[in-house]
Formats: sequence, C-alpha cells, structure tokens
Amino acid sequence: MSRRTRRRAASSPLPPGRWISISRSSASPLPTDASNRADRGAITVLGAGIVGTCCAFALQREGFQVTLIDRDGPGAGTSSGNAGLIQTGTPMPMATPGMLRKVPAMLLDPKGSLVIRWRYLPRLLPWLWRFLRQSSARRTEANASAQMRLLDHVGDAYRELVRAAGAEDMLRYKGLLFVYRGAADARDAEWEMDMFRRHGVRVDAVSADELRQMEPALNRDYTHGFHLPDCFYTVDPKHLAERLAEAF
Repeated sequence: MSRRTRRRAASSPLPPGRWISISRSSASPLPTDASNRADRGAITVLGAGIVGTCCAFALQREGFQVTLIDRDGPGAGTSSGNAGLIQTGTPMPMATPGMLRKVPAMLLDPKGSLVIRWRYLPRLLPWLWRFLRQSSARRTEANASAQMRLLDHVGDAYRELVRAAGAEDMLRYKGLLFVYRGAADARDAEWEMDMFRRHGVRVDAVSADELRQMEPALNRDYTHGFHLPDCFYTVDPKHLAERLAEAF
C-alpha cells in the first residue's frame, strides 16, 4: 500500500471493530460469521495488551475489519505493570561481548538476574550455546543494526495512534536516563552509549549537578549519567491500552 493510499484510508471512516472478552471459565467459540472471514479482509488479534491493542487499532486504520479478543480486557495482563517506556532508541541485544565472563557471578548471586533450574540445564545447553555465539563484537553490532531498523518508526507510529485515540495526555516526553554510582561504572557503559550513537541515537553525558536538576529526588550516590532525549513514556500503560481500545 502506498503512503498516499495509507493516509487516505486513515482519514476515511473506520471499518467496524470490536473486542470480545473471553473469561477464564468461558468456552465461547470464536466468531465465525462471514464478515470475519480472512478472504473478506478481516483479521482477528488475540490478546488486548498494549501490543495487541496497537496492532488491532493500526490494522483497523489501514482498512481491515478487526476483532480483538482477550480473556480479561484491554491492558489487564502484563501491560498493567510494565515500565511504560516507548522504546525508540536503545538497540542493545541481550547477547553482548563479555557476557560469558559475567555468567558465573550471575548464577551465584541469589538475587541475580539469571536463574537456571539445574535439572533443565542439559536441554538448555544448545540454546545457551547459540546465545553465547551471538555475543561476539561482530554479531552484537549486526544484531543492534537489525534492532534499530525495527525501532526506526516506533515513535512516529505510537504518536499517530495516540493522537487518533485522543490520548496525548498519556505521554511524557522527558527522555530516558541511565544513572551510575561512579565514574568507573559510567566508563563501563560508554561502549554501549557509543553503539547507540553509531546507530543514530542522541546520547548526552550528564553530570552530577545536571542529574540533581533532572531528578531532584535521585539518591546522591548516583553521580554520572547518560540521557537519551528522544525516548518517551506513558504515565499509565494499562490506561493507555484502555484508551486505545476505546477508540478502536
């Protein structure tokens, strides 16, 4: 579909959309009427979290007949408790150089971010091997490039949907702030920030005084930071999903 056709479809009256709630105890079948058959340009989206709701609303604006299905309602699952960040410019893969050296300490830390059920380890080893192979500098750079291509249009796409839903009051344009407890920690993160910059992300180094101005309540142990001014967030991810679903 051309850009001109896409704009024309978005400005014309939207086709009918609906969302159906299927409770945990319900055995209701999916709709099977002719208006919801795939050969009539109809699409069913399963899950009304922020991703499913955005997909359904965007598809409807492209001219499709869309049915959005969720067992509880818009934003009622994990979308009700996420951080609400609109990720527009942090193309950092999970597998990065030096990851292998960090694994032992992560496993030994009872409060660490990596937990493995040792009985499951033999089945997990093939996946772990593939993951670690992606942590070379060359593969990290390639994977970051791929992620950035996915992120390129996220900000514009979100803003368009939010404007169409009349929910601009749900967004805050204050950027994303990384903070560190000392110069050494900030230096360790510099390679990550350099990668962001190589992929066109605006990154500003922030001094201790600037941190206090930006976040007066921040603990004074944090003395260094980096600010990504083009990132933004929603004040309430669940309510944003509900507002988008209301416009759908």
